[in-house]
Amino acid sequence: MVLPAKLLHAINIRNITQTAAEIYITGEIIDDAYKGWGLKDGYVFPADVKEALDSLQDKDLTIHINSCGGDVMAGIAIANMVKRHKCNTTAVVDAYAASIATQIFFSAKTRQMPKNTYIVIHKPMSEVSGNANDMLAEVKILDTIQEGIETIYNDCAQKGVDSKTIHKMVNADNGRGTWLTGEQAAEYFKVDVLDAVNAVNAADQGFMNFQNAPKDIHYQQPGEPPAENKADVLAKRAKIATALALTEEVLKDE
Repeated sequence: MVLPAKLLHAINIRNITQTAAEIYITGEIIDDAYKGWGLKDGYVFPADVKEALDSLQDKDLTIHINSCGGDVMAGIAIANMVKRHKCNTTAVVDAYAASIATQIFFSAKTRQMPKNTYIVIHKPMSEVSGNANDMLAEVKILDTIQEGIETIYNDCAQKGVDSKTIHKMVNADNGRGTWLTGEQAAEYFKVDVLDAVNAVNAADQGFMNFQNAPKDIHYQQPGEPPAENKADVLAKRAKIATALALTEEVLKDE
């Protein structure tokens, strides 16, 4: 099966067989309204996810997630699409699933986390302008959204973990919420813990919004080589640059 090229801007679909497929969600989740702005790489749009899911509706899905989250309503829409998928769905955190990306993670029938991956749950945020009445109204809206977000966490909670505990975790650190490793997440939620992968976790710019993130997560600038082999990559780049410079000199002499 050849998928439309535009899908690859938002999500990456791999290893399609007659019965299964893998979907990689690795960017910021954003509303479909912004597609008209020409945004492509690094953004996950609900419309593209729906098109992908429709094309894979008869297959079991493994959904890999590495996302800082993004737009609340866009994330909820994607989560509900995943939840409605007729075949089996397994969500896997590849590095971290933060903010609204956790809704997608918990919407799958089965959830997996390597020991060295993270989920981040926190209070919803928004920007608003206006008078005092506008501000008070926005507070009510955010509280209502939080209730909805916490619903799926409660549905996936381990036996004995009550809604008050979940609510406290979301509200922790002045609303910045709680970071959980795979093993910690399994204490509170129905999550299968996998062996850790020997790699350095890298996050995009959205990672910078979190004040209490674990120290072993590396903020990776666009185009920056991964931390675990950065020295090797930079050395190879230097050799290539030197070779190109020498080639240019030879061509000039000729």
